[in-house]
Amino acid sequence: MLQRLKYLLKKYYPLLIISIGIMIGITLVTVPLMDTLADNLTLKYFIVVQYIGYLFFILSFVELMFIKFIMAGFDPLTICFFAVTMALLAQTTDYFIGYIFSNKVTKKIIGQKKYEKSKYKIEKYGDLTIFVFNVLPLSSPLLVTVAGMLRYKFKKVLIYSFLGLTIKYVTIALFIKHFVL
Repeated sequence: MLQRLKYLLKKYYPLLIISIGIMIGITLVTVPLMDTLADNLTLKYFIVVQYIGYLFFILSFVELMFIKFIMAGFDPLTICFFAVTMALLAQTTDYFIGYIFSNKVTKKIIGQKKYEKSKYKIEKYGDLTIFVFNVLPLSSPLLVTVAGMLRYKFKKVLIYSFLGLTIKYVTIALFIKHFVL
């Protein structure tokens, strides 16, 4: 019985990690979004969820939370600053997870197919891929993890992530400020 349990855990741990990550990410972001009457939105909450939302093994919709905070009256410049800063900190974590841990372990969590697609995009388009994945709501944390696995230059990852994230969040904030509020 114990051997069978060990075998199942060893075989399915990537699926377990991904499932837990998806549940945590969706819960952290959607619960406050659904509770539109609550006045408990705090900057501290935003900072924590923004960091967690950019970890590669957690699926969340941090852009929606960003919009919610801007629409709730938080200062757009402050929210942009923390959104970019926490995303960069989380992507630094993602990069070094990819860099430090063995490709075998990381590939199991990411999946061979996703790894190959990300690897191809990084090798073919390089910096542009990192920039575009951060400007658009694509899986930039996954891409940054693969960049770490490929030993892509960290400084370039940081610069192009910063540029992409800054453009994305400033554009969203300006749009909301001028056309929605």
